[in-house]
Amino acid sequence: MGQFLRSKLGMIFLSLLAGLAGVLLTFSDLAILTGPAMTIFDYYQSMVQPPPPPEKLAIVLVGERTLQEIGNWPIPRRVHAQILGRLNLSRYIVLDILFPEYTTPEDDALLAAVVKESNKVITAIQLTPDDKGVLNVLGLPYPELAESVTGMGVVNVQQESDGIYRDYNLLWPLEGNPIPSMPLAIYLAARNQIPSITREGSGFRADLDTGPIYLNKDLTFKIHHPEPSVPIYEYIDVLTGKISPETFRDAITLVGVNASGASDYFSVGLGQLLPGSAFIANATRTLLTGWVPFQAPLWAVLLAGGLLSALGWLSSFLRRWGGPIMVLVFLVWVGLTFFLFVHFRIWLSPLPPLLPALLATGISALLRLKFLAVDWEIQRISIDSLLFLGRQDFDPSKTTFADFLWNNWSDIEKWSKITLVSPLASLEDLNKAGFVEKEEFNTTKSSANLSASVIKSRTGIRHLLLELPELESGEKHYTLLAWHGRLSNEVIKSVAALILSAAMHFKALEENQARKDLFYGLIDVIIGAVDAKDPTTAGHSKRVAELSRELGRAVGLSEKELDDIHLGGLLHDVGKIGIPDFILNKPGKLDDSEMAIMQSHPGIGEELMSRIKLPETIMKAIVEHHERLDGLGYPKGLRDSQLSLAGRILKIADVYDALASKRQYKDIMSLEKIKNILLSGIGTEFDEKVTRIFLAMQGLDTPETEKEVHGLIQAAEVTDPLTAFPIS
Repeated sequence: MGQFLRSKLGMIFLSLLAGLAGVLLTFSDLAILTGPAMTIFDYYQSMVQPPPPPEKLAIVLVGERTLQEIGNWPIPRRVHAQILGRLNLSRYIVLDILFPEYTTPEDDALLAAVVKESNKVITAIQLTPDDKGVLNVLGLPYPELAESVTGMGVVNVQQESDGIYRDYNLLWPLEGNPIPSMPLAIYLAARNQIPSITREGSGFRADLDTGPIYLNKDLTFKIHHPEPSVPIYEYIDVLTGKISPETFRDAITLVGVNASGASDYFSVGLGQLLPGSAFIANATRTLLTGWVPFQAPLWAVLLAGGLLSALGWLSSFLRRWGGPIMVLVFLVWVGLTFFLFVHFRIWLSPLPPLLPALLATGISALLRLKFLAVDWEIQRISIDSLLFLGRQDFDPSKTTFADFLWNNWSDIEKWSKITLVSPLASLEDLNKAGFVEKEEFNTTKSSANLSASVIKSRTGIRHLLLELPELESGEKHYTLLAWHGRLSNEVIKSVAALILSAAMHFKALEENQARKDLFYGLIDVIIGAVDAKDPTTAGHSKRVAELSRELGRAVGLSEKELDDIHLGGLLHDVGKIGIPDFILNKPGKLDDSEMAIMQSHPGIGEELMSRIKLPETIMKAIVEHHERLDGLGYPKGLRDSQLSLAGRILKIADVYDALASKRQYKDIMSLEKIKNILLSGIGTEFDEKVTRIFLAMQGLDTPETEKEVHGLIQAAEVTDPLTAFPIS
């Protein structure tokens, strides 16, 4: 028998047997075939750009920004009625929102009335499972709305075995009565045509005005997700008029939700994740264009598998040219399937026919070469594992290096099979515990970049003793690892590199925190020196810093910008160190020469702090907090657009605290009087937008300005507020 297998006849026999086995496997619904095949299908789809539909499509989604402005989900139905008015130029409006329950009679009646008057609204309905788990219960909108809409469509979607959503039902046969899906409901309204559906082969055929499309046996069709996809607009932008109603003229506009806890997301392959409304829009686009691929018949799969299998075992006789020729054959085959997909919409998966060819080629090559040694065990740490340090939120003051290793080691142990014995210990502690013999450690060789010992015990357990960077001054520390049996050097070195990276990262963070603490300590010393020179203003800098941070947050600054604003507030009066004490502490009014000296303190502060190379935001806060919009401020007489947002914020905070504090020359001023002073200075001394936001923040705004202030805060929420904030 062995002699037969080594003969050419035996090679042919086993090759054909392997080919037959591969063909038979194509009949089985193996995940090993269907999963990769569907991934290839997704790639093919992504490389095809079908003709655009004659109908324009658009999507309006309730996103996080909308909920921040309007309130939590669900949005009141009167607001939905308003958005329908903004979308009235649309050809059809599709509400991908379920309205099953009553809310308030007024809101329910208003929404139903607007929908009925519009006479072009299609709303969503949903199937829910019955007692047996079958999708057999129809959920409709509340009756008044259901009676007012132009059409309704089912929005249920079913995923495939690999968790990807590729199909959409054309119809849902509910108790013998077919109910249209949402894409079909939109098609019926847009084209005013009912497609005829007939059985064809193992599936169905639907005749559309764009041509026939082929459905699976469960009445589903493949969805195409083109790039670029349907444009998406934010609900609040449409509602407030930021997006013009003309944008939606003659469009089929879908209105849905894309906010945490209020929407569904669908994985559509190749890493794409779409909100429900975008998924329905792409399904509708697919239906309107008619670009739906159909499955090649089974005989074509079997024929291709047989031909490729025959080429596979024949290639084994070509010796050194057999492999390259089969690679070329495989590439040509994949190219042919892609050509059929793009130009004829025929989906013929390249994998099932390749499987018998691969089996035949592999068996033939194995017999011809007598043996084929392939090491499939690849033990290495992935890039993601090496870089996961960068995704951790380290805080050395709260998490120690040892805690970090303990908390994350379960993930490392899954792929490395290495156990963490001790994350951080001295050599003396390890010797006392009996893990390591001192003389063994001393005889271990160490490389230039890695000091480690691999120690094997009599029980077959191996230990790795890894020397860490100096985390604590004056004492070396080590990490002790253990595993059973043999591991590749690649795995051991990868784990060691990961631990060393974490240790060095912790060391760098600790050093950075120490420098930061030192810097803020110096700031406290400087502020203390200023307060000592001018006791009547003690605490003023810290109060201004906190007020500036609060105002910056109301304006919409980032955390980094808030930190800079806060530090600018702490240092804004640092230049008073250079002002004589008799001027700082003078109880009466300063004369002109004394005032000139006092007004030099921002410039002195700029000169002092320029040597530290602080961020520009901090420097502008120091220099500009006494400038005015009309150019009458000091020290540089800046005006209008020359003033930064940081200077405008510090100006308000500084003046407010000065007015609200007791000084040697004045008493504490009432809040009402402070408000009047701030309002009277708008446009000349103070920026109007910043001032009104500050008054709103302090609860000093008047009722007639509440809406205006709310709009100003919205306007301040920009990508880079410090540079893009609207200038007065």
